[in-house]
Amino acid sequence: MWIVCVVARQNLAGLPSRSELNDQFLVTLGVYPMSAAQKRGALASRIRRREFTTAPGIFDMLSVKIADRQGHAAMYMTGYGTVASYLGLPDAGLASYTDMVHRATMMAAGSDTPIIADADTGYGGLLNVQHTVRGYESAGIAAI
Repeated sequence: MWIVCVVARQNLAGLPSRSELNDQFLVTLGVYPMSAAQKRGALASRIRRREFTTAPGIFDMLSVKIADRQGHAAMYMTGYGTVASYLGLPDAGLASYTDMVHRATMMAAGSDTPIIADADTGYGGLLNVQHTVRGYESAGIAAI
């Protein structure tokens, strides 16, 4: 079933175009997902406005799907929970950077809500931290 949004266009300054309204409507329905940049921008805007933001913890795709439908402004990818659900062990440095970025990629792609992620200690020294930030950004994570 398709829902069609019809807007009568008038020559009034400031009104969004039909395509802008349709895109916004489809994002709201979850048909047209938000891009990683849109998610980052939405979270950054809340932070700049100093808005209180709740972010339920997520650790696997099931928790992502449940939290994503609840309408929170952000979600938090917990390192301990992600490692525990993946390996069945506490977070003691056993999961690699590659393991965590892979899970972050799946979680970000599977939700319309910005994700704040635990990036451990950056997985090494200063150069590793830079690599970690870029990797999580490429994965679609909104903040670390």
